[in-house]
Amino acid sequence: MIVFFSDTLGDESGWSKYSFDIINIIKNKENVLVICVKKSLNSNVKQLELLRDPIQYVKNPFLVLIDFYNIYKVLKEISLEDNSILHITVEPFIFFLPFIKKFFKKKILTVHGSYSLILYNALRSKSFFKFSLKFLSSVVYVSPYTKKKTNYIFSYNFLDKKIIYNSIKPTPTNNLLKKKKNQFLTIASIKKRKGHHHTIEVARKLLESGCKDFCFKIIGSISDKEYFEILRKKVKEYKLNKFVFFQGFLDSKNIKKEIIKSKLFIMLSEDYFDYFEGYGLVYLQALNNGLNVVISKESGASHLKIPYSTGIVCAPNDYSSIVRYLKNIIESKNKKNFIFHNNFLSKNWENYKKKIFSIYKI
Repeated sequence: MIVFFSDTLGDESGWSKYSFDIINIIKNKENVLVICVKKSLNSNVKQLELLRDPIQYVKNPFLVLIDFYNIYKVLKEISLEDNSILHITVEPFIFFLPFIKKFFKKKILTVHGSYSLILYNALRSKSFFKFSLKFLSSVVYVSPYTKKKTNYIFSYNFLDKKIIYNSIKPTPTNNLLKKKKNQFLTIASIKKRKGHHHTIEVARKLLESGCKDFCFKIIGSISDKEYFEILRKKVKEYKLNKFVFFQGFLDSKNIKKEIIKSKLFIMLSEDYFDYFEGYGLVYLQALNNGLNVVISKESGASHLKIPYSTGIVCAPNDYSSIVRYLKNIIESKNKKNFIFHNNFLSKNWENYKKKIFSIYKI
C-alpha cells in the first residue's frame, strides 16, 4: 500500500493538483490511502480527514504532537504490509514522520518550493524539521530550480534524490480559435514572489509604446494586503485603470471562462527571501489551453524549451523583451492564434508517468 499525506485532491492548489495527478496514475496498480485535510469528491480512492491546513503546522510544528495519535491508530488498525510506502506530497506534513516511520519500508518527500526553506530557516521549526528529515528514504524535486534552491537542506548521503519535472495530463480543448480581444491573463495570489509589480510595469511600457488595444487580468486571492495597495497605487499612477484589472478569487468554472477569452498567460515570479516559484503548473495549464506564455526565469518552469511562436522564458524585469513579444501577439490579431503543439505535453506526460512509477520501487 502507498499512503499519501496531502491537503486535498484536485485543482485547489499546486500541492493538491500534484497529489491528484500522481494518485490517478498509480491507483489502478497500487492500493492507495490518502490522509488529508479535506476529502475530495473528484477521487474515488480512500481518504481520511486527519490533518489540519498545512500552514498551521508551518506556524506551529508542535501541533503534530496533538494530531499524530489518530493517524498512528489508523495505521496500526489497517495492518500495513511490510513493504508499504509513505509519500508526503506537502512539505509541512514531514513533522509526522518520526511518529509513524515504523509502518513504512520507504518514506518519500516531494519538495515543491518555498516551504522547505521556510521550515529549515525558521527558529521555531528548524530543529524539528532537521530531525524529521533523518527518517526519509527519498526526496523528489519538482524541478532543477527547486533542487538548486533547497539541495543543501537534503544533504544526507543516504537519501535517494531525484528530479521529476512537473507535468499535467493533456486534455482536449476548444480554446484554439482566434481570440477577438488581446487579453493577457495572470492566475496567482497577490503576494510579492508572484511578481505582479513586474506585470504592471510591462503594461506601462506597452501603453507608452503606443498600444492601447490590450488588457491584463489578474486573478487571485489577496495574500498580502499591503502589497496589493502598492499595486493599486501603481495602476492609478500609471493611468492603467482601463488596462489592468484585479479580479480577486474566482472558482475553476469562471477561471476557465477567462482562459477561453485570453490570448496569453503571464506570470513574472521572482525570488523573495525564502519564497520562490518551485515550478508553476499554471504555465502548463495555459499551454494546454492554447495560450501563449511568458515564463519567468526565476521559476521551476524555466527549463521548458518552447518555440518563440509559443512563448518566451525571460527575466521578470526584462520589460523590453516582454513588451516586444506582447506586441507580436497583438499585431497577429487577424491571424490564427499561436498554438503550442499538443505533442509536447503528451510526451511530457508519458515520460512523467514512467518516472512516477519508478519512485515506488523498493
